[in-house]
Amino acid sequence: MNVLHQVTTVNRFVKILKESSTVNAFMDLPWTLIEPTASKEMLMCGGSNLNCSDICTIDLVTNRSHCSCNSGYSLQAQTHVWISMSVTLSLCGEKEKCVNSVGGFTCSCSPGLKLDNDKRTCLACGEGKWGLECSNDCACSTGADRCDPLKGCICKPGFTGTLCEKDLDECTTGLLTCGQGEKCVNTYGSASCQCLDGYTQVSGQCKGCTEGTYGDSCSKTCSCTSANTISCDKVTGQCNCKPGWTGSSCSDDLNECLTTTSCQTNAHCVNTPGSYVCKCDLGFYLNNGQCQCKFREGSY
Repeated sequence: MNVLHQVTTVNRFVKILKESSTVNAFMDLPWTLIEPTASKEMLMCGGSNLNCSDICTIDLVTNRSHCSCNSGYSLQAQTHVWISMSVTLSLCGEKEKCVNSVGGFTCSCSPGLKLDNDKRTCLACGEGKWGLECSNDCACSTGADRCDPLKGCICKPGFTGTLCEKDLDECTTGLLTCGQGEKCVNTYGSASCQCLDGYTQVSGQCKGCTEGTYGDSCSKTCSCTSANTISCDKVTGQCNCKPGWTGSSCSDDLNECLTTTSCQTNAHCVNTPGSYVCKCDLGFYLNNGQCQCKFREGSY
């Protein structure tokens, strides 16, 4: 007879003894099923005033009977009371992750940890694993700094996405703010401030192009005819011509006589380089700002 069966049999016999005070009931017990030590336990437990709800056994040292409990229970004043293992005992590697049940418990682990084979100890995720019970694979891209066992892929500056596979545009997100005369230029995994067209860097600052230059870093030379030009656009290089001149470089004379009728009566327009003049018609002469006829009536 194994120990568990023996103890169970003893407890059953003890119960019979306590429920009956007759000799016949005692004699009717199945003694053949009980080993000598078990018979002693039965007699001592049955003859005591113990009221064990689980197990009654004998202390071989003191030769006295006492009560004990099944797993998951605690003896309190000879009464077996269910104990909360999650509160009373530190059975799990993470005590706060211990979930109690009647007569038992289960352990779990925080994300970034996994339950060991003993179902109690929490171990850190191994290489390439992360998350709850280390169930997720690390598949981070080159934009990742590392794989965190709790959070997964941790991106380097300039990258985003679950796997850190996306470039983070610092310009559109406002992560990089540039100063006056500068523009934000996004690059893969980074960004920088560069001078706007029409500016060049001088002593670490972007300054406007000097007269006669324009474009990216003021690297281009204006093609304007300086004598006929008011200014050269520092971004596009377009020439802003003085009145009377036209063309891409302000080198073409504008014939105002084709577009204006500002001359007085008896006068006509004569174009000049960059301008025009009004001259009196043939037979007329200029007198006090007026073109008058040279032949007055009665003078011939």
